[in-house]
Amino acid sequence: MQKSIGIVLFCVALTISSARATTSEDQIMLEIDRLRSGDLIDNRVAMTRLAAAGRPAVKPLLECLGDRRELVRISAAEALGRIGDPRAVEPLIKLLNDQSHAVRWAVAEALGRIGDPSAVEPLMGQLRDPEPHLRGAVVEALNKIGDPRAVEPLIQFLKDENPDARIASARVVGRLGTAATIPALLPCLNDEHAAVRQAAAEALGRLGASDATDRLIEMLQEDNTNVRLAAAEALGLIGDPRAVPPLLELLQQHEARQRIIVATALGKINDPMGVNAVVGLLRDDRRTVRDAAAEALGAMGNTAVPALINCLNDFDPAICTAAAELLGRIGHPDARVSLVAVLTHESSEVRIAAAQALQQLDYLPDDLEARIDYYIAGTNWRDIADLGTPAYELLVERLQSPDSRQRILAFEAMQHVGKHNIDFVIQALQSPHPGTRIFAAEALGQIGNKEAVAPLQELLNDENQGVRRYAAQSLNRLGHSVPIPERQPIHTTRQPEPAYEVEEPYGEQTEQPSSDDDNLPGIPVLDL
Repeated sequence: MQKSIGIVLFCVALTISSARATTSEDQIMLEIDRLRSGDLIDNRVAMTRLAAAGRPAVKPLLECLGDRRELVRISAAEALGRIGDPRAVEPLIKLLNDQSHAVRWAVAEALGRIGDPSAVEPLMGQLRDPEPHLRGAVVEALNKIGDPRAVEPLIQFLKDENPDARIASARVVGRLGTAATIPALLPCLNDEHAAVRQAAAEALGRLGASDATDRLIEMLQEDNTNVRLAAAEALGLIGDPRAVPPLLELLQQHEARQRIIVATALGKINDPMGVNAVVGLLRDDRRTVRDAAAEALGAMGNTAVPALINCLNDFDPAICTAAAELLGRIGHPDARVSLVAVLTHESSEVRIAAAQALQQLDYLPDDLEARIDYYIAGTNWRDIADLGTPAYELLVERLQSPDSRQRILAFEAMQHVGKHNIDFVIQALQSPHPGTRIFAAEALGQIGNKEAVAPLQELLNDENQGVRRYAAQSLNRLGHSVPIPERQPIHTTRQPEPAYEVEEPYGEQTEQPSSDDDNLPGIPVLDL
């Protein structure tokens, strides 16, 4: 018997899933006939197809509401509810007095789906129905319609024998009620059904019921996860700092959803005691938890600024990036100096985030070095070119820095700025430092401007072998076939060349993959 029922249900599901919307009058009437056929499978398939047909099916479905067969009336009401046409409201209201409680249940659900306020009072008249499941359906329909008129009558249903009615009533009262309805909701926090306690906690949180704080804190220890999380969320909405220590204890547990809700609650309470704990969640292995922590810190605003400034010095670039982004969003001026300090961070993501944060803070550094760092991080190459000689002199100086990061960022800037002002880079070819000439030659090859050909050809006679090789390589990139000078041994018996004779003059360069015509050591590239 069970196997036969299972087969029938499978056939119903399979047929319904393959149903297609029908729009022609003949097709609709064919489905109406199937709806009235008396066969369960045909009835359910027809209901689905008629609901998909939409407005053209409303009139014949309204006629089916008067059918003597219970199943037909139920299916017609369900289809009309799915269509949502207001023409069905009055006929459905009349059917609220049907002798079948199953029909009344389907009608209540349909009226809730349609959401017309004119159905509120007729539905409230059904709250006295002796059938508890019907009362639950009526309360849920009133919840969907969302009319404040339903609040006062529904308060009494917070004590209804049917838990579904209590749940739906709590939702309506929490959604549409006022502070005056809080006392009626408080006893529901001790209901024997977990789902009722959950609904009551959610409702009291929406109403900001501080009177519920103590009980909600107790509920954080419940075994039922949904109740526990509803209490945490409610405490966040209420905003009582007393909830912070027990909420922090929940962060020690491993469920990601719990950490997300607790972080959100702590962000809303905005107590300094919770800041460091939420900052710690920025390291969480779940992306959703990290995002929730970031949102919470953003909600905390100025309270979180000192901790976020400390995060800019974190060993993890992801934490530094998140902190910079949040500091920009919060917009507190105390973050400016610390953000400027990470404009030369080894991670490009941190540098970019810091520059964007400073832009949000509407802050442009006065110091030339800091301003150039800001422009480099934000890839504002034309702004660097507009600074003229002072910017050129600083970048050339950085090309000779013992700090590899300074050299790389300076090279990156020279390469891009040269696209706006080629003379900026050509001038660097005259530097007395071979390392600077190497960087400039490489940059000219990357820029690809034909004006660089003649200055690069002059470098083919440079006294430094590294400069000669990079000049030849860049000329080849510019379409001039130039033999690449062979490497000379660094240690020879002849008079040594200047200190920059080494082709990798800065000690941290790496070699690019060699090809048939290019096996020169490459300019070192960090995380740009």
